[in-house]
Order: sequence, then structure tokens, then C-alpha cells
Amino acid sequence: LNGTTPTINIYPKNEMGKLTKEFANPTADQNISVSQHISYDISLKLPRDLGERIAATGNLKYKSFTVNEIPGLGLKFAGYGLGATMVDDGTTKQSLGDFLTQYHLTAVADPVISFPNGFTGDGTSKASLTISPATPAADITGWEALAGKTLKMTVICYIDMDYFLTHPDKVDADIVNKANYKVTEDNGFEVVPGEDQVKSITAKYKFQKNDANTGHLLTGAKFAVSESGAPGYMYFREVGGQGSGVYMLI
Repeated sequence: LNGTTPTINIYPKNEMGKLTKEFANPTADQNISVSQHISYDISLKLPRDLGERIAATGNLKYKSFTVNEIPGLGLKFAGYGLGATMVDDGTTKQSLGDFLTQYHLTAVADPVISFPNGFTGDGTSKASLTISPATPAADITGWEALAGKTLKMTVICYIDMDYFLTHPDKVDADIVNKANYKVTEDNGFEVVPGEDQVKSITAKYKFQKNDANTGHLLTGAKFAVSESGAPGYMYFREVGGQGSGVYMLI
């Protein structure tokens, strides 16, 4: 320091909280069956200086943020915002469309999904939703209002029936479903705070009917399984070919 009195400048760190992903209905969604919809909540915290402009250019420092859903093998992505989207401190519930209108935003989905057609998961490919100010050169009060706020986006997926029909050996394997997000700066630099994942397991039913005397397997046996306390029946379809012993609820 050469004998001089040092000057130490302390600045607040502009942290972006790590994204978290959790089941919207933990009891129902951790064990899932064919054609069942599964809800996930993705929570992310936006930077505190979201509404700042660059002095030299007048452009917004951050031009967009993107949420990425990464469905695993055995799941199909059906869309964002089907149900409730939670904004701010989690006290307000609203549709994705109402959220965009309230904060003067625009959203671009890639790929564009129309329910019930789904985006087939492979554990790597992303279904992205990019949100940015509708008019970044003009009024950005809505964009500024989101600075430092935590958003909770609802995601809908459902079982990929075709996958399990062709891969019956995977029926009792975990489905790893991931998500991440990024904030893109004006210069193109992308900040990716982190990634989170959650596991589901498909509900599985194995039936085998044997001769009471010989113990031999009775091929072609049919089952009608009634749901306790509920009217009607649950119907199952054998997957993996006759005699595989693995049935899925339909």
C-alpha cells in the first residue's frame, strides 16, 4: 500500500437465485401412470437490476429471460402456464396471458406446443419460453417491477405412452425431468444460474395367472381390476408383447 491510506469500495452482489423445480402436487405426481398429466412448478429469481439501462447506448442491460423445460425419456411436455402462473412473492395467481398483459411483456415459445400435442422428451432437448419487454425502447415499468422478484412458472407434462409401449423394461425406471433458465444481456452474454431436476416413477402393475395345480403360466389370461371404493373398473394393457407380464393402466 506504500504507506498510503487505502480506500475500499464495497458493492452489493447482484445474485440471481438458483432455479428450483418441484412437483405441484407431490403426492399425486411422484408416481404416475399412462395419460396422466403431471404439474411442475419452476421457481426463479430475477436480478435486482433488471430494469437498468446502459448509459452509453440507452439500451436495457437485460433484454430477456428464458425458462427451459427439459423433459426426460418417458415424458411429453404439454406447455407453460396451463393452470396457474405465480408471480411476485407467490401471493398472486394468474394465467400466463394475464401475467404478460399486466407487466407489458411478450413471450416466445420454442417449440410452439398446442395441447394435447406434446414435445417428446429425451433428457437433453429443451422447451423454451423467452420473456422480454413488449416495447423495450419505450415504457418498461412492468419490466422494472419484476426486478428482484421470484417467479413461479407452472409446467404441464404427461406420460409418453408410445415410449413405454416400445420400452416396457423402462416402466419402473425413474424419469429424470430437469429445468434451467438464463438471463440474456444486451451484448448477448448469457447468465445461467443453475439447473434443478425432479424424478418421477411410472406406476406399474404386474399380473400373472398360473394353473393352481401345475403352476404353469396361463397365457392369454385377462384381468378386470376394480378400483376399491369407486364405481367402474380400471383397465390395463399388456406392453412388450403377450406374456411379458407387464401391464399399464389405460
